[in-house]
Amino acid sequence: MKQEDFLGTWMLRRCYREHDGTLVDANWLGEGANGCIHYLPDGRMAVLIQYGGCPLLPAGLQSGDADLAAAARKFYAYAGSYTIRKDRIVHHLDTCSNPNDVGQDYVRTVAFEGDRLTLGTPPEMRDGVEVVLNLEWQAVAPRVAGSAGA
Repeated sequence: MKQEDFLGTWMLRRCYREHDGTLVDANWLGEGANGCIHYLPDGRMAVLIQYGGCPLLPAGLQSGDADLAAAARKFYAYAGSYTIRKDRIVHHLDTCSNPNDVGQDYVRTVAFEGDRLTLGTPPEMRDGVEVVLNLEWQAVAPRVAGSAGA
């Protein structure tokens, strides 16, 4: 893998969860979830995800705190630099919609297939089950011939 394999904008196609390698939730972020991830040549990246079922704001950004909080719970974003390591990519968070994660590193497994990029969380044991969350992204622009995604 090299930087050129990632460069550009990718749109979220699906997010699915696996338990012990078996698909258990094909639509983990909910129906209608959307988002994008951007990888820039200067080593910076940003991701924005809106979960499915995000409520509309009755008065836009002038809506009350309860409405704004409900919408915020259905939105996730972060940005920072990135590092490519063998079969992984690491996102180094400079900013995040969850302020507790600023300064953290998000390690992701990587798989390319055609114009698709799948980023997966490292396996995590929960109640004796190995859990992995995968986000599948589709390239907005055609991939360059010879890149991992081509």
